[in-house]
Amino acid sequence: MDDKPHILWIAPNLNHYKARFLDRLVERTGLRITVYAGQKLEDLGHRAHEGEVRFNTILSRASKKNFSLRFSVYQDLWRLVRSKKFGAVLMPLERKHLPIVFYLFTMKFLIGYHLVTYNHPFSPGRGAVGRLMHWGAARFLFGLYDRVIFYTEKARNEAVAWGHLPAGRAFFANNTLDTDEIWRDFEFRVNTSEPKILLFIGRLMPNKRLDLLMKYYQALKERLPGLRLNIIGDGPEAPFIRKATTSDPGITWQGAVVDEAAIRRYMAAAHLVFVPGVSGLSIVHAFTYGKPYATLPSSRHGPEIAYLINGVNGLMLPGKKLRDCETLAALLRDVGRYAAMCQAAFETAQGLSIGHWCRQMETALSIHA
Repeated sequence: MDDKPHILWIAPNLNHYKARFLDRLVERTGLRITVYAGQKLEDLGHRAHEGEVRFNTILSRASKKNFSLRFSVYQDLWRLVRSKKFGAVLMPLERKHLPIVFYLFTMKFLIGYHLVTYNHPFSPGRGAVGRLMHWGAARFLFGLYDRVIFYTEKARNEAVAWGHLPAGRAFFANNTLDTDEIWRDFEFRVNTSEPKILLFIGRLMPNKRLDLLMKYYQALKERLPGLRLNIIGDGPEAPFIRKATTSDPGITWQGAVVDEAAIRRYMAAAHLVFVPGVSGLSIVHAFTYGKPYATLPSSRHGPEIAYLINGVNGLMLPGKKLRDCETLAALLRDVGRYAAMCQAAFETAQGLSIGHWCRQMETALSIHA
């Protein structure tokens, strides 16, 4: 008899990369996973996964925007957890989804399952009052869960050190991408071609600071003649990018691309991935191809920012445009230093492989009734 728990994974937004690594999780560990997913959000630059997967998917009538507001979601979840013996129900801890979290917390006492989240940490507040309020909120909200899985080991350790939850309920699984797919037919090499190419990859959202991307690109062109900018992504800022491509032939916009074979070609041609705004999985994506990653400081960066080591596998630029552009240009001109940074980026990615993620997640989900 299979003693591995059946997992209900609730995904208000089941985008393509999430579907890929859930598929790998089932393939590598044999875990039984049912995904209850919201409708896709293409207007925000998300793209749904296409193709067959190894997990069962139940599609909700709600989208991420109204997931906690639709009565049908609560009906679906009640029927699901009553009809199947789930060992664990995984529900993300987000403010907009708190009604569902409280609902599942209540139901677990009636039906019996472990409530789990795969989550960001709570950052400590500012000042004595702020720190106390954040500590209390984190203790209360994490206390609703039987296990909390953080996106990085650093986040897990900090949450325990801050007293947000006991170490026995804290786990981590390094947030990643489907590196099996990325490294298929891929051979690491340092790109020494000319002219230099910057690559932006991510959703075209205001918090990505595409305005700064254009300002830095224009300033950097003065230092690196022939510099080009390639943009992968879609979203609300698409009209801004479309306009930029019409005024500068050095800018190319590919739109939303989820086919890894196509992304591989764009990554191979690029020399540096640059996202001046909020950064997250794009850091992992750059590193898996051995590309240094550059960004600017932000309190809203995803936990993956912990993977970026300034001056080693990428650059955390101070935010002073002229000085930053001198730093970027100097790196791209220095063949030896650039090659070392590419190698360090690729080596970082080895520890973030989908295989590591699957083993970490299997450990975190090894729940027995």
